[in-house]
Amino acid sequence: MTIRQLVLPVLLGLCSPAIASKMGSIAYDLDTNAYGVAWDHPNQASADATALLQCEKNGRNCAVVTRFIDQCGAFAVGPDQIWGSGYGDSRTIAENAALFYCQQQGQGCAIKVWGCDSSQGYTDNTGGDPSVPVDRDANRRRAEESRSWGGQEQYERICREGGGC
Repeated sequence: MTIRQLVLPVLLGLCSPAIASKMGSIAYDLDTNAYGVAWDHPNQASADATALLQCEKNGRNCAVVTRFIDQCGAFAVGPDQIWGSGYGDSRTIAENAALFYCQQQGQGCAIKVWGCDSSQGYTDNTGGDPSVPVDRDANRRRAEESRSWGGQEQYERICREGGGC
């Protein structure tokens, strides 16, 4: 075997395409409670810019508060501008982390916004289990609230991922 026969497969392996990650961001304005969510972006700069642009439609002091790659992210707020953010392999994990960090600062924390990249296989909050009942009225109320800050796209996403409105 020649050096060329040994080296060429290694070099070709280094040139193979990498598995593309999906990037997401959440931007938030604590003064106005405006937010923006971005998911499935090819790079973090694009995800950050999209989340900030959505947030700035209704907010003045928006900032990126969490980022996630091939995962879910969540942001929780409480009284007196306390907050916490989290990310994880599911919406539940991300929300629990955000609540945990928010509650380290005080009481009364609640999830304000979340997002999941599609690379997680995330499709709805039932985990794909058809026996889990879907509360369409609750989904619709949550989607209506989100539409005022995140627009029609956020409304449709909440309905879709919640199992329907």
